[in-house]
Amino acid sequence: MQHNSTRVRLGSAVLLLCLSVPVAFADQVTMRIVGSPLALTPWAGENVSPYSAQIKTGTSWTNPINLSVVCLDIAENVGVNAEIVYDRTYDMGGTYDPALPTPPTMQQRYDGAARLAAELFTLPTPTGVDRGMRSFAIWYIFNQNAFTHPTVNQAFLAPYTSSIIAMANAAINSTTSVHYTVYTPPANGTNLSSQRFIGNVSVPEPSAVALLALDMSGLLGLVVVLRRRFRRPE
Repeated sequence: MQHNSTRVRLGSAVLLLCLSVPVAFADQVTMRIVGSPLALTPWAGENVSPYSAQIKTGTSWTNPINLSVVCLDIAENVGVNAEIVYDRTYDMGGTYDPALPTPPTMQQRYDGAARLAAELFTLPTPTGVDRGMRSFAIWYIFNQNAFTHPTVNQAFLAPYTSSIIAMANAAINSTTSVHYTVYTPPANGTNLSSQRFIGNVSVPEPSAVALLALDMSGLLGLVVVLRRRFRRPE
């Protein structure tokens, strides 16, 4: 019967949609960096994350959206209060098998950086070492020359280097699910900055992840039942 097969196709489509989450959505926003909520800490000669940022609402900065962000590359700069149009990609992230390809994909790099950013945001009273090691681990994920950048005090950084690399690899190889927003200048450096940022980071509670898995198994069972119920007799 035509309507029965339609129901089965609909059930399969719903299952496919649910199993496809999270889905990345993109738009554009005007954002500016306005400083740090914890006062920037020069660590190895670098100002480390997190930074305070604002997103413009409407045509003015009268009622901006305030958020904290983490920069992703030590080699890129952005001026404080510089208004930059960013591509905003959100609802990203997921859980990956630790057996990653070499080198990791960009999605996996973003996920690893977001896990480290989550730690930066949740540290109760971050010290220079707490912030510095995690910031350099994020930079190392995207730029393995982070330790030899011209502005870095390499003698200061040397005792921490191996621990930072281990921290970066652990974050990339983690199976912890994480969701976040990536802010990327679409002009690739011609729009005042080519610095990317991560913000709006959240790590789902284990119970929420387990509930999602339960929902998925229940939905799969529903589709199976529908297929059996509406299967036409030979």
